[in-house]
Amino acid sequence: MSAHPTHWTRWIRGAFAALLLVGWPLVGQTEPVPPGGDQGIFAQATGEAAIINGDVPSARLEAIARAKWAAIEQAVGVQVKSQSLVQNAMLVDEAIQAKTGGVVKGFQVLGEGQRGDTYGATISAFVIPEAAEAAMGMLAKNTALTIFFPVQMPDGSVRESNPLAERLNNDLAMQGYEVIDIASQPHKLNAYELEQAMRSGNDVVIRSLFNAFLANNTVVGKVTFTRTGQAGGDIGYGIAMPFELVTARVTWRVMSKRSDGQSQIVASGSFDAQGRGPTAEDAAYKALNTLSEKLAPQLVSAVSNHFKGSTKKVKVTVANVPDVNSSLALKQTLQQIAWVLSVQNEGIGTYWVEYPENTVYLAAALGNKQGFKVNSFSDTSISATFTGFGF
Repeated sequence: MSAHPTHWTRWIRGAFAALLLVGWPLVGQTEPVPPGGDQGIFAQATGEAAIINGDVPSARLEAIARAKWAAIEQAVGVQVKSQSLVQNAMLVDEAIQAKTGGVVKGFQVLGEGQRGDTYGATISAFVIPEAAEAAMGMLAKNTALTIFFPVQMPDGSVRESNPLAERLNNDLAMQGYEVIDIASQPHKLNAYELEQAMRSGNDVVIRSLFNAFLANNTVVGKVTFTRTGQAGGDIGYGIAMPFELVTARVTWRVMSKRSDGQSQIVASGSFDAQGRGPTAEDAAYKALNTLSEKLAPQLVSAVSNHFKGSTKKVKVTVANVPDVNSSLALKQTLQQIAWVLSVQNEGIGTYWVEYPENTVYLAAALGNKQGFKVNSFSDTSISATFTGFGF
């Protein structure tokens, strides 16, 4: 690899300029592919991989695989990067291609090279958006959920960040779920669109949350206030209302993505609560705090019940396990992986793992554990090889 420059940027600039001269489409430009006629977009992306034990060819393949995934993310418009979730891009790439077909119909390496212990590659890839959306959906996490709970204050202003949303975020995070507060993320959804979607059952809005944040669950709701008593107002017998009285109303839903990509309501409800204070805003916040006390336990319970129902058993088969002691050691390794609920042996090197999360994350976790080399995986099975514990 000594023929490569130290930095990739010289390559990338020169190669990209040459491609522009011959008419290579710009990033994001929609064009049909002449050979097959598929509709898609061109995306330019870069991937990097560590060079382990001097294995440059493997690092190159991993860097290109990561660049392809970065291009897919551009096509779908995800906010959460898959590389931060799954480190073995080549393993995932093979599984996705086998299940969804041609996501990346073709790509060209614009520049590549080694820099220290890292190998990088920049590509221009032709991505099929529909297939890309399905591919990213395969990486969506069952234990992750988005939350969007805008509050419309008595004065008509809308606050996406509010005490109710914070309480729900904290309570769900305490249960171990990965919580993504939409209010703190760049997004296009607003309170009005959410309300219209909840009224009309518009599935597209909810599906956009699933796809953008790689989460298979979402909690959505809206809080409105009604000024039910005004300070100084006559409440009868010549008595004036000594405070502002506000009633808060919340409507909420827990929604999950089905295997066909559509959304389904797994729990829903509504609550009222009242608050008193010297001003309408003070009264609204007191009502909101009371509402939080009512809503949080019920909503957390609804999410937990749905989560329990999504648990499945994955068959993990490990080849070349030499003896019973090694098999038991591998079982213990499996039990230590996050979200693994139970592990049962079925002979040496065969295990049934109770796991509520997407199987890709179990495969990725195994690949990072000493003693395992993952060969392939599906929704319900993982094939691996025992490589030894090194001690």
